Amino acid sequence: MDMDVRLFVRGYGVLWDTAAYPYTVSGQMTDGTPFAAGGDVIIFGLRAGDVNNNGAVEIGDVVTIISYLYRQGQLPIPAEAADLNLSGQVDLGDAVYIIDYIFRGGPAPGGHP
Repeated sequence: MDMDVRLFVRGYGVLWDTAAYPYTVSGQMTDGTPFAAGGDVIIFGLRAGDVNNNGAVEIGDVVTIISYLYRQGQLPIPAEAADLNLSGQVDLGDAVYIIDYIFRGGPAPGGHP
């Protein structure tokens, strides 16, 4: 049986941070010899607050949100990566959230399910 990894990943929706899922593949060779292999499938997803998707939460993420809001910049993909205050939309409050985290020790982004 073949498995499309894209379908596996889509089954988990938007992935935050890193997820590891155990897997086992077993079967029989053409000569009848059984085989089994297993391990973890590790998927690196979005990092909450990493709006510009560079692997870190930093001032560039604030710039990306401000650019989207006031300079016709591109909406972060997915938009959930930028909706840090969980208001249901990307707005100035999300930029303030990151600024508070970076410069004032506010809560880390990560409130997404």
